[in-house]
Amino acid sequence: MQASPPKSVSDGVEKGSDRNDTVRREIFRRALLLIEQKGFRATSMQDIADTCGLTKPGVYYYFPNKAALLEAVYNETTANFYAGVEEVSRSEYTATEALRRLIQMQVSASFELRQFQRVLMRERNEMPPEKRKTLARREREYEAAIQKVVERGQAEGVFTPADPHALSLTIVGFLNNMYNWSKYYQVPEGEVVQIVSDLLLNGLLDRKPGTG
Repeated sequence: MQASPPKSVSDGVEKGSDRNDTVRREIFRRALLLIEQKGFRATSMQDIADTCGLTKPGVYYYFPNKAALLEAVYNETTANFYAGVEEVSRSEYTATEALRRLIQMQVSASFELRQFQRVLMRERNEMPPEKRKTLARREREYEAAIQKVVERGQAEGVFTPADPHALSLTIVGFLNNMYNWSKYYQVPEGEVVQIVSDLLLNGLLDRKPGTG
């Protein structure tokens, strides 16, 4: 029996102002799966066109090359996360609550964006140098946001007075690797979020002598 051709990403998409965005997102959703399976260099634009049920010119209409596609995936996928980080950073939450929210956001992202994070960590060197610099800058800004909250907690007398840079890098390093093992949890995501945030925050508490 002859295999059916892949369903085109444009099938069933109504014409209108949002059509291009819908098709574009579906292309990079399918392309991301393909890149995860085959690797960035082994995945051709023809492969992407085939899995999307489009012609190569049809894919080029939305993305001039694979690097642009990878960049678009990064921008689209991380936009809400970094907007949330900025919102929490500007908030009037206590240091404990602000850090809890930042931790919970990244733990949730490790579940929801696991495929994207795996591809990004493996293929980030395939992005153009200027885009890698942008990516690195955003990561440093995120680390700085964590450190700022840690320093605020120390100033409030809540967090341990250990070096705040070392503390923030430890937190970020722990969270950045969660995507590797989030799929192995046997409990719901919400419970994992609570476990991890409690674990990290309890480790930061300034335990005065005699308090255990």
